[in-house]
Parts: sequence; structure tokens; C-alpha cells
Amino acid sequence: MDKQIQFKEIIIEEDMLIGSSMEIIGSLLGEPDRKGHDEWVYVIDKYCFGLIKKRLHLFFFQEKVRDYYLGM
Repeated sequence: MDKQIQFKEIIIEEDMLIGSSMEIIGSLLGEPDRKGHDEWVYVIDKYCFGLIKKRLHLFFFQEKVRDYYLGM
């Protein structure tokens, strides 16, 4: 079974995420909270008055998602 990631009202399938272009990710998820050359970070949820944040890290290679990490 494929993994699902919930971001705001959107549920994203893992197989849809890997290989997607920066433009598609930007249109689905909006502007990232932190944007680097090959990594975008989205804050999914906040706990303990914003001290602990659940984040989605997207890693790009040639403007396509090659990997992601979901963690604190």
C-alpha cells in the first residue's frame, strides 16, 4: 500500500510525489516555508506552541523530486 501524506486539505500519494516537477509541487502545496536550491521544506503541523514542528522535506534533482523526508 502506498504511503499518504496529508498537507492541509490535500492528501498526496507517495508515488505521485516522487518524480514530480517543482512547478507541480508549487501549484499543489504553494510556496514552501524554506526554499533552497535543491531542498524545499513545508511545515505540516505545529505542536507545543510552535516549538515542535512536523515538516515535509522535499529533495530535488534536475528540478524533479527525487526523495522526501517526513519528520520533526
